[in-house]
Amino acid sequence: MARLGAGLLDTPVPVTRLLLALNVLIFLGLAAYGGTFMIPGRLALRFGALYRGALANQEYWRLAATGFLHFSPMHLLFNMMCLGAWGAVVERRVGTAWFVLVYGASLLGGSLVSVLTEPGNPVTAGASGAIAGLLGALLYLSLRRMVDYPLQNVAVTVALNVAFTYGVPGISWRAHLGGFAAGVLACLALEVAAWLAGRTLRCRFPEWLTLDLVL
Repeated sequence: MARLGAGLLDTPVPVTRLLLALNVLIFLGLAAYGGTFMIPGRLALRFGALYRGALANQEYWRLAATGFLHFSPMHLLFNMMCLGAWGAVVERRVGTAWFVLVYGASLLGGSLVSVLTEPGNPVTAGASGAIAGLLGALLYLSLRRMVDYPLQNVAVTVALNVAFTYGVPGISWRAHLGGFAAGVLACLALEVAAWLAGRTLRCRFPEWLTLDLVL
């Protein structure tokens, strides 16, 4: 069994590592394409950033693509640090297949809330909505005592992120809130699904089969 307190490189967390690699590679690709590490909005928009009319134009793919785009090295660095720290803990606890579900729900939740409620017509991008969902998942798991991670540490991290989100201009707090809520609800849904499976199926199925049945 993996040690929950182990570092990112100590135990298998394939999805977290894959997400880290994809985000970095996509940013480097955009930087090379645009000739600058400060990605302009028009370039991000071309490759999947969100804008107000995305849903009306049936560009639903942007809801997922936007989570792999970043505007600057600092934007990327901060998000990847949080992804590595929180994603590894959550993935080790819930397993690879369930982690994909939690991360995907958080990404789509953050994107939907952003595109539906953001005032004006800003171009928005970044993995922060999905990562906020990981923080929500970590809070849920800590409250339910399902992870070896001090609840007070999670509470302080949530408070710091709320302060950072509201204190720094240009950050979409709506995407963070939507992702956070989706992460909590995804973990709740997984726990309910596991309880129902235990009550109705009366046996443990492989993770991939349980996921197929739930979907």
